[in-house]
Order: sequence, then structure tokens, then C-alpha cells
Amino acid sequence: MSLCRPTTPGHRRSILVGVACLSLILAACSSSPSTSTSKAAGFTALKGKRLPGTSPAWTSIASALSHPADVAGTVTPPVQTISPDLGHVVFFFDFSNSADASAFYENLPLAARLDELGIVAYEPLAGATGIPMPSRGLVEEECQAYGADPLPSGRCSVGTPSPVGVVTIFQRGAVVVMVSTSIVGVATSSKLSKNTALASSALKLLQTVGLD
Repeated sequence: MSLCRPTTPGHRRSILVGVACLSLILAACSSSPSTSTSKAAGFTALKGKRLPGTSPAWTSIASALSHPADVAGTVTPPVQTISPDLGHVVFFFDFSNSADASAFYENLPLAARLDELGIVAYEPLAGATGIPMPSRGLVEEECQAYGADPLPSGRCSVGTPSPVGVVTIFQRGAVVVMVSTSIVGVATSSKLSKNTALASSALKLLQTVGLD
């Protein structure tokens, strides 16, 4: 921010302009926190909370065990909560603006897998998510054939990727939430219903911290 100041100290007009500019700056500084500051505080407030409706055996929301500080454009390290049987994980991603969040939501990168490092691809899964739009379903895939290694292309060195989970992903402003549930067998749209209650709880939690 550039400050207004008198160009010639001896000129009364310049001094008045300088005082007026300084007053505007002080007023701006003393005003309520900016939207970005409030949003950051809201995201930070998620830490330590529990997802509404989950048992005390679930982990409280905290930073993922394995992730870089910046995941595909996030401005705050993502946080997560995990069920005691490890079959359900809810991730929260924070972006500087809704455009960055939309890009992540629409084309989910593998960096979003965080602790689930075996995942080699996220594939679209059509079907109702049970929560308001924008939300959609995805399939998590892994290489499960004997001796198979994941390739950078998202394929496997042996065999083809197999479905291991279904994901409900939704966006609210500059925040993206992923709800992941492990599955056995074919990934069908009906299995997205396994995520509905958790996704609804995550949405309520965002509302309580002002991130809806």
C-alpha cells in the first residue's frame, strides 16, 4: 500500500491531503478483520474439534501425518479426522480464494491423498451425494496385483488399478472437503450413501466456524 503524503511540507493544502490520507489509513487499520484473516482463523479453529455425530474414538481434527505444507495450492496445511477402524477419513483443504478451490475440486490431484499413499488415481463416480452442490463422487484406485507398482501416469506396472474407496468431495467458498470411505468390490453410485452422514457433519462443522 502506498501512503499519501504532502509533496511540499510548507504547503497547507499538501499537509491537509496528507492528514486526510493518514486518517483513511488509520480507519482501515482499525476496521474489522479482513475476510481472508477471518477465514484463516476459521480454518485454524477446526483443529482439535471432533466431527459432529462421531464417537470419541475418532481422532480429533489435526494435521495429516504425511503432507507437504502446501498441497496443490493450499494456504494452510490440510487437516483430517479418522475413524477408529481407519475405514473413514475426512479431509479439509484451505485455499486463498474460491477459484483455486474450484480448480482443486474439479480436477483433484494425487497430492490430495495425504496419508493414503497407495492411491494412484481418482476417477469420477456418478451419483447423488446427498448434500447440496457443488459436490460430486469419486473412486479411489490402488495397484493391488502381486508385484504391481504405481506409475506416474496413474496406472500400474502390473494389472490395472482396483477400487478401494469412494469419495464425496464438496466445495464451500475457498474450502474443499473430502470424505473417503473404504470399500470392497465394485464402486457403485449407491456406495456414495456411506459418505452422506459424514459429509453433512463436515458441512455443519464448517458453518460453526464461519466457513460455509
